[in-house]
Amino acid sequence: MKAMGVGRYTSTIGFNLTEAFNATIQLIDDPNADITLYPEDPNGCTLINKKDMKNIMDKEDIKVRMRGNYNISHYSGKDIIEITSVPYEVQPITVKEAIQRLSEKGELPEISDIDGCSDNLGTTFRLSIEVKKGYDPHSIITKLYKKTQLEQTYVMKYGFVNGLESVDYTLRIAILEWLRFRRQTIKRMYKIRRVNNLKRIHFLEPLIKVIKSGEIDEFIKIVRKNNTSSAILKIMKTFSLTDYQAEEIVGVKISDLSIDKLEEYERELRNLINEDTFLSEMIQSKKKINKLIISQLKEGIEKYGNSRKSKITQLIDSVQIADTYHYLVFTNKYVKKLPYDDRGYRIGRLDMGEKVLKVIGVNNRDTIAIFTQDGKCLPICVNDIPNSSTSAVGISYTTIGAKDNSFASAITMNDDMLGKTLVSVTEEGLISKTLYDNIKDKTKSFVFMKLGKNDKM
Repeated sequence: MKAMGVGRYTSTIGFNLTEAFNATIQLIDDPNADITLYPEDPNGCTLINKKDMKNIMDKEDIKVRMRGNYNISHYSGKDIIEITSVPYEVQPITVKEAIQRLSEKGELPEISDIDGCSDNLGTTFRLSIEVKKGYDPHSIITKLYKKTQLEQTYVMKYGFVNGLESVDYTLRIAILEWLRFRRQTIKRMYKIRRVNNLKRIHFLEPLIKVIKSGEIDEFIKIVRKNNTSSAILKIMKTFSLTDYQAEEIVGVKISDLSIDKLEEYERELRNLINEDTFLSEMIQSKKKINKLIISQLKEGIEKYGNSRKSKITQLIDSVQIADTYHYLVFTNKYVKKLPYDDRGYRIGRLDMGEKVLKVIGVNNRDTIAIFTQDGKCLPICVNDIPNSSTSAVGISYTTIGAKDNSFASAITMNDDMLGKTLVSVTEEGLISKTLYDNIKDKTKSFVFMKLGKNDKM
């Protein structure tokens, strides 16, 4: 989104309303508050440069990288890539046409077909890509991120034009400037309301005084027999009014002088005097104006706030690894990495007392997380595990950084799990829930769950 007005210009992808309003409330209480406010793509794409968002509040230029989301399914022996979202301001049809051009040029020999579903307006909102057998769908996605608009970089800038000079803001200063402007606006609105209320008060006070005097006929007689200026002077003298008060009621309708309206006028006057006290206090109190702004922001969250759509992660640059499929066999003693075979797999040799605990299919490029009985997690690239033959026992857990006989579980780490949680349970009933994103960001062995003595995962 790009915009300019009132001497200010903005270039931004935007933020989640709830998070932005909560950050603003924090800055009202403490302008120097330590806040990390992550941008959000309205289409729900994934932010992939999390580390660049550090100190986002105090940077003048912020680069945000967003990637469209996808799912991979298996149908009739083939992998299907389904693109479920594209970055902000990118039309899905544009991505589809770019993929078709790449395919026509021979740059995407891995795909056999691409199809798009459209809504009634003709805007493509889902793309399905059929992958030829033997190709890795993840490597195709990587190529699409590089060669199509499925990945976008946005530059966020905030500034204002001060005379002939253009001054850049940080996000923190931009919000604080908005707060200053908002306070001024509220104060100006209350001042206008107070002026209008005082005018009404100065009208009601003499009107009530005339009605209460019991000399309404005399008032009417003065108004009818004299010109305006003479009538004002005589009314001032007769009813002890100021020139302003006399001027305000000299043109009043006779029907407004009815004794029946006296109670209504007095009630209105009391309400206006009370409101004037409130308005005067608000105009003079920054603290009370801040409290009002906070209540308005909270009301906005309640009415329009929603949960975050964009997932947040840090893309890890990896070396180029060949796309080769394997089976990983985990036993209570060893790990085996066996070649993929369409006809199935054979675990092969097992030592005495050895038991198969888990088997997973992986690509050589995948990263897996191995969880041990003592509560540790070991993120490890499949490529770093040596190949085994069916006649070999495999490699011991010590070789990959775990204790022997300590395997608890293993998962393949992928973006489909971003935002989800892992739940682990120990033999003694201790339960731990960990956000998957916290594991995804780790590159070395770390304590996943603290266990009691003699307890096991």
